[in-house]
Amino acid sequence: MPRLGTRHLLLAIDGVDYSASISRAVMTSVRTDERLLGEADNVRLYELELTLAQDLAADSLWGLMWARTGGTAAFYLAPYGNENASDSEPHYSGTVTVTEPDGGLVGGDANPSPRAVMTTQVVWAIHDRPERLTDSSYPATVLEGA
Repeated sequence: MPRLGTRHLLLAIDGVDYSASISRAVMTSVRTDERLLGEADNVRLYELELTLAQDLAADSLWGLMWARTGGTAAFYLAPYGNENASDSEPHYSGTVTVTEPDGGLVGGDANPSPRAVMTTQVVWAIHDRPERLTDSSYPATVLEGA
């Protein structure tokens, strides 16, 4: 079974491919105290942690975050970057609540490199458990323009 690489990650939000805008995408799962939520054992909270480029244009991922904070968005994650989902290289999808970060939002340390990019780190709550897609009928080409 192939291992996850670091250069092939595909991320779409509401059908738009933002893969080039991120340097990190991690789905996390945390067991919660079920007494807080009034649920049964093994209550889990899921999050999508992203490091995204500070491209302040309205059509960028940062711009989406700015405009849609507090709203929801569909996400589609292909960790292998493969076109079609499969048992060995699945895709994941779900709905997130878009929020601004606690901390750095705009700006950062100066860097003399012309390739340096300022980034923002966000953590978006995923509603329910993400869906694991393994059927080849789930193509990455569901993205706009793909």
